[in-house]
Amino acid sequence: MPCGRCRQLLQEHGGSKLQLATDDGIKTLAELLPWAFGPEEMEKRLD
Repeated sequence: MPCGRCRQLLQEHGGSKLQLATDDGIKTLAELLPWAFGPEEMEKRLD
């Protein structure tokens, strides 16, 4: 499982739909980091 810092970098570069293999099966990054801040959030805030 990626550490918190790595999860944030994955969010910034891969987005919340990025899929990761975990011990519990395939999970999206949004499931592992539900309140992440990334490019998608910036787009929402600029609208």
